[in-house]
Amino acid sequence: MLADDAAPLTPPRQGDQAQRHQGVLSSYSEENHWGVVTRDDGSKFRFDSSHLECSVPYEGEVLTFNVGRDKGGRAEARSIRRPSFPQSTGDVIAWNVDPGSSQANGSIAPADGTQAVPFTGQDLIRTRAPSGRIVYPRPWHAARFSTIKLKGGITRAVDVQLDWRFPLYRFAYLPDETAMINELKTLALDERWDYRSSPTKKPFEILHNYLHFTFAKLVDEDRGAAPEGRKIRTRTDLKGRSSLSTFNTGLVDKRYDPIFALFEANDPGRQPSWKFSAFCIPGQDEGKLLSQYFNPLPTPPQYFTSTVELLYDPDAPLHPDYTHILSENRDRLPPDLLKLVAHLPVQKAENTLKMHVDRAIDLARKRSRWNFKAAIPHYFPTLKRLDFLLPLCLLDDTTVDVALAVQRTETGYLGNTLLPLDWAYKSARLVCRPDSDWLAPERIDAQDFDPE
Repeated sequence: MLADDAAPLTPPRQGDQAQRHQGVLSSYSEENHWGVVTRDDGSKFRFDSSHLECSVPYEGEVLTFNVGRDKGGRAEARSIRRPSFPQSTGDVIAWNVDPGSSQANGSIAPADGTQAVPFTGQDLIRTRAPSGRIVYPRPWHAARFSTIKLKGGITRAVDVQLDWRFPLYRFAYLPDETAMINELKTLALDERWDYRSSPTKKPFEILHNYLHFTFAKLVDEDRGAAPEGRKIRTRTDLKGRSSLSTFNTGLVDKRYDPIFALFEANDPGRQPSWKFSAFCIPGQDEGKLLSQYFNPLPTPPQYFTSTVELLYDPDAPLHPDYTHILSENRDRLPPDLLKLVAHLPVQKAENTLKMHVDRAIDLARKRSRWNFKAAIPHYFPTLKRLDFLLPLCLLDDTTVDVALAVQRTETGYLGNTLLPLDWAYKSARLVCRPDSDWLAPERIDAQDFDPE
């Protein structure tokens, strides 16, 4: 079963090879989106990016292309691509955007276990979801790619095509995901898994998010681990019955016993290799299979090594990233606050917004000093990092508008970004159920966008 906006990887387009030419990229302008390719006989052909059938190439790269005519009758290169390179598959394990710029870089762990390969935004084949939004790499995406060697012998992944389905969709066939989520909710300790209101209308969307990102975290922890130490455990050596796989959901039932997800081998020739069977408690019903075939039972994901990591120090310095908060994420500020500064000159508007943010941060630090539970630990899946959430009251001291994501540094804390309260709760719930007087799903109206 695919996510709402998911699409499987597609093979690269194949063009007419009869009139293919070969040359090297002489130059390319990222700003103007056009370049020049020089054929082996020295002829030069200009092209614009619409004729690229690969990710943006590097100067000096060997390319193949067809020759056509532009509207003015001049010869131009078309259907430009790299020679046929072997393709590999793997997982995106990192993607970082340089603060204050559009430069980004990441790395892919090949499925064959070889060394991770770097890539940049230039190496992506732009992928769009059915909704029309551009999909950017995230550390839970899979990828198909080729590799090339640049000057200096640097290996880089190119023609990177993303599969943005959650890892659980790639791991197992889920015959009825709605029923599966309902089953987990019924079995688990009572908890609210819905917001006060949500445009998605998806039942128990917090639990849906929790399950998929929990599995993604386990996949990340298992990467490079020996089979006996993995948290997604499999048994393919069972005689007289189909193979089994399981993982610890991190949730408990009403007796605080751990809940496991159990899978069995999918039908021969079907993909993915597994299909969902049940959520279960060891020793009960389907859980008897866990007790019989998995010893020891796998442990849940690990977000911290010491409870000290969960405590925020309100007296340590906190430095907000105003550029990210007030410029790049301005639309996450309360609409009434933006209306308040809409008529002001740009610089005065920025100063006014900064004043509101500073005042809200000061209040949040006082609040966390009075009650340490006010600063809530949360896990940032995009950055694979445990941060804190501080409540920001930007208009009214009694109403929390957004959460400030705060990163621990050697000298204090860095206020990185603003998160709408629905996404703040989802990321906090990955670590544990928040016991909070300001971040509770029954008080939150979900937004119609994904800040990640």
